[in-house]
Parts: sequence; structure tokens; C-alpha cells
Amino acid sequence: MDVVQSNFEEALAKFESLLPSCSFVALDEEMSGIRWSKESDPSIGDTVSQRYTKMRRVASNFRIIQLGLALFTDNGAGGLTSHAFNFFLFPGEGNNAPHVVMEADAIHFNRKHNLDFNKWIYQGITYVDEEGEKRITSELFPEPKPDEKAKGPLVLTKEADKDFVQKAIKEFNDWLSGTEEKEYTFPDCNSFLQRAIIQHIEKAQPSLILEKRPKGPWKFALVALRLSDEEKRAREKRIEDEKQAKLRERLGFRRAFKSLVAAKKPLVVHNGLYDLMFMYSHLQGPLPESERQFRESFGKLFPVVFDTKGLVQSAWFVAGDKARARFDFAKGTALSDCVDGIKGSSESKWHVGVKSPEGFDRYETAEAKAFHEAGFDALSTGIVFANVINGNDNSKENQPVASIDFTKHHCVNQLPMNRSLFWFALSASAEHALLEPDAAMIHLGLLTKDINNADLYALFADKKKEGKEKDADKENRGDKQAENGAKVEEKQAIQPVLRWIDDTGLFVVVKPHQLDEAMTLLKNAPQGVFTVSSFDEYLAKRAPVVDKAAAADQAPAKRSRTD
Repeated sequence: MDVVQSNFEEALAKFESLLPSCSFVALDEEMSGIRWSKESDPSIGDTVSQRYTKMRRVASNFRIIQLGLALFTDNGAGGLTSHAFNFFLFPGEGNNAPHVVMEADAIHFNRKHNLDFNKWIYQGITYVDEEGEKRITSELFPEPKPDEKAKGPLVLTKEADKDFVQKAIKEFNDWLSGTEEKEYTFPDCNSFLQRAIIQHIEKAQPSLILEKRPKGPWKFALVALRLSDEEKRAREKRIEDEKQAKLRERLGFRRAFKSLVAAKKPLVVHNGLYDLMFMYSHLQGPLPESERQFRESFGKLFPVVFDTKGLVQSAWFVAGDKARARFDFAKGTALSDCVDGIKGSSESKWHVGVKSPEGFDRYETAEAKAFHEAGFDALSTGIVFANVINGNDNSKENQPVASIDFTKHHCVNQLPMNRSLFWFALSASAEHALLEPDAAMIHLGLLTKDINNADLYALFADKKKEGKEKDADKENRGDKQAENGAKVEEKQAIQPVLRWIDDTGLFVVVKPHQLDEAMTLLKNAPQGVFTVSSFDEYLAKRAPVVDKAAAADQAPAKRSRTD
């Protein structure tokens, strides 16, 4: 369901009615940009803190175009019912309106995937953050001002002002005694003279209502109202209702966000750290400076978060025999690939079926594939999650999704980051784990650009060859243990994985038990080629990225290595 200004109230009512009973909510967003500068580009050498600082600048400066929310509810028959909302969001106008910054590549990408920019700009739902809500509320419902009477009576000193006020009051008294009309509009004058008139009328006619009505830019007309008690009560109610309606309109999508926060339902994303940071930045408040502060704040809003890309990549999933048998993710972990892997198991007893009711069934047909539309991606993310999480959590096979205790799951609040060595732990009390827990890493700082993968693999190949020659020599001599049938422990050759940071360095990934041997081998390599550091030494030396506008003036990033 596309949601814009015209149907937002109806859609919000439906959304809020479904929240209490749903099992989880899937989220996706389309943004106006995700690349701020070369300095904000991700590097595999980033620490988690550095990566957060880079992403913080991006999420703070670009805007949300679409925000998709898909609610999944147990249908009582082993499957789920989904309601996908595709919200178009556009900032409101006024003195406090934010800038709308767009990145050309992102706009081309969204245009390629048929995003309706006219709908975004002309019909997008407004939104504010927490401070914006406080500001708007105080504007519509201001605190009572100090009593003007406490300042003492206003004294007019100019004869022209005195004549004007006397004439205005005389004309008002003539109206008051000569007609039964409900309203009287005073002659135009400045606010100073209006205050003088109000001072006189409030003293002489306390039962009347005086109000100022807009009459153009920075101009207001002073109006007197002659109302019965019942009419006064009706007027007060009308004013209150109008203010409440204006408040709802100006808060816009902030209201849906607050309902989502209050529900505390598990939130599911796909490769979604940016989605979470954008949502926080524009609907809650400025992103905290440190990733730890962000984790503490975000965890209070959404205590349970899953990332389906992380689930599929996790050791928990890969190690599950059932998981390997159920799904085929050979093509990759992009959302579309994961959906294809899930659909390939549709005839399996493990498959969790998902259906959408009338009004939310636009994405049901095969022709309706709309990847990179936020509502469709949220729906797809939820489908992947329901199937991957089901029956592979060391619990009962094919159990209803609604009965799974998400808080105890191995992958809760663990998000992958693009081109990174780490998981991002959303829980403030957790440490950021390595993506490859059963691996050890060595950092090589290159002193020459002439070295390449083949050179590095050759170092380990020579060691492997040397090991084979020793084994052959040992076999020729005849090992007594072997002759007696004793088991001989084989020493596995080092087969490193090389992960380049840029032209100045890379990581060598080996098995933990091979770390010391690999370090020794690399340190004994010819001098003047590279420096060798353990991963802990590398992290200790890594300088933090400064999160200030001056960062844009830093030296350009090194070109990425892909060989």
C-alpha cells in the first residue's frame, strides 16, 4: 500500500491497529544519497568506531525518500499474514525546514527502479524528530505568558494615538448597543494600539472574547466576539480540535514512528545499519557522536533487531544442517538472491507461507517484483526472516514464528557492515565481534606498490612445498610410529585469504592455530617489502576519523584494490 498525505490518516489507523498482534516488523528505506565524500567511503580497514563516524555524516545529511514497514502476523495455520506499507516522506516547510540534499548516483538509481519523484515531492508525508515535535507543540500550545496587567496600565502619550483609541472604542460601543451581531472588527492599527484597546475592553466588558486573526504577512485584525456560555464552550472546543489537527499534520510520520517505538516489536532489516541510522537521525534526533552512545540510545527504542543478510552470513546459519538442506543461497546474500533461495524451497515442509490480504496484495503477483521500492523490500525482508529463523534455532522444527523467543537468538542485535571485518553490535553491552570468528588476521603495511597477490601467495606456497618435502623425507626414513600403526598428526598447510584495504596495506586471514607460524613466515620475508603487525597492534595504531566539516579537506582516499 502506497501511503501519501491524502491517505496517511487512514493508513496510520490501520498500522496502529495491527501493531499489537504482529510477531515482527520488517523495515526498509530508500534514501536521497548514501555517499557523502571519498572520505566517507567504507574501507575494510575501518574500526567500528571509524565506520560509524563515516556513516553518521551520510545519515545526517541525506534524506529518507521512502520508508517501508511490513507487519507479519501469525495466521494460525503455520503461515503468516503480511501488511506492507510504502510511506513517501518529505520534510515540512517553514523557518525550521531542513535542507533536502540529493546525490546524483542515488537519484539515478531510484529513477532506474521507477521511484515516483512527483509523488515524493508533492504528496510526501511530513516528518520531524523529537525536538521538532517539542517546538511545534510549544508553538500551538504555548505556556501562559506573564499577565499583561502585572506590567501596569498602558499609557498613551501621543495625541494621535489617544484620538485613535478613543474613536475606536466609541465605534465599538455604538456596535455593542446598537446591534445583536456576534462579531466586531476594530479598525486596522499596530500591535501597540491594539494592546491599548484590549486593555480598555477587558476592563469595561470582561464577558466579551477578544482574539487576533491573521490578515496578511505580519498583520492581525483585532476582533471582539459576543458569545453565550454555550457558544464560548463550543469555540474553545473548536480551537482545541483545530490545534490538535494541526499538530497531527505537522508531526506527520513522527506519529507512526512513536507507535512503532512504543510497540517494542522485533525489527528486521536486510543489510540495514544505514536504514536504522537514517530513521534515528530524521525521526528521533541527531545521531550521537560515538557509536556506543548510539547503541545505548537506539537499544532503548528498539531492543530486538535482526538483519537477514547477517543471519544468512552467520556461522549459526551456515553450520545448521537443516539450513543447508532447506535453502539455496549460492547466488549471494543480496535481498533478491535470498528471496530466490527461499522461493526455491516453496514445496518443502520447512517453507513458511506468507499471504497479503486485499488492499495490501499489490506485490503478490510475479510481475509485481519491485525490488528497491521500500514497501516491497520490507515485505521481502520479512519473508526471508520468517523462513530462515524458523526451525533452525536449536528448538522445535517448523515451530510458529510467533512462539520463537527472539531475545535469546544467537544473531539478535548483530548487523553486518559492507566491506568490513566486524559485526556491528547494537547492544551497548556487547563487543563488536569479527565477521569470521574462526579466523586470525595479520596486517601488512606495504612499503612498495609492486607487490601483488601472486607474490604473497608464493611465500606460503614455498612453505607448503617445504613441508611436503619434509614429509616425504620422513616417510622414506620410515617412521617407527607409522610402522606400529600409531596415528600421525598431519600439519595442515597455511592457505591464507588476502583482503586488501588499499594500495598501502591488506589483511592476511589464516586459521587461529596458524597465526604464529604465519607471523614468523611474513616477518622472515625479504626486508623493505612490508611491515607486519598483529590485528590488535593494527587496531591500537588506527587513528579515529574526525567527524567535522574539516574532514572533507583531508587527503583523498587511496584507490581500492580488487586483485
